[in-house]
Amino acid sequence: MTEPTTINHPDRAYARAARRFSMSFMSDAKWRKLFAALIAARCELECAEWWWINSPTPCVKRFPREHEVLEKRFADGYFQPTEYRWIERIRIPRFWRPYKGVGLERQQDLEAVSAVMTAAGAFQLEWETGGAALTLYAYKH
Repeated sequence: MTEPTTINHPDRAYARAARRFSMSFMSDAKWRKLFAALIAARCELECAEWWWINSPTPCVKRFPREHEVLEKRFADGYFQPTEYRWIERIRIPRFWRPYKGVGLERQQDLEAVSAVMTAAGAFQLEWETGGAALTLYAYKH
């Protein structure tokens, strides 16, 4: 029996997108552990660049709240029902501006975030030069 040829089948689309990467570091359980640790430590990250394995550009969103973290995906609402396996990486900037064209700048405590992540497990973290941002990788080439 041959495989169905439905182009929109989600598992086939995921397999096609994930094929670009040679290394995978996260599972659904690791994502939940990471989010739970940040939530428990009250690390409220209001700005992060979310990169997806099927998109060349990021979207800017906050980190999820406790009620938005489900077993294999985010709850419906702010994040839509997106599965964790589609996350390529998350870049967390130290400084960000909540309003375009306004000089107001906010800061996120990346050292605290890094400490929480490191204590929670073995995550692929990378600091930008000068500590301007911290990136968490789920996939790499």
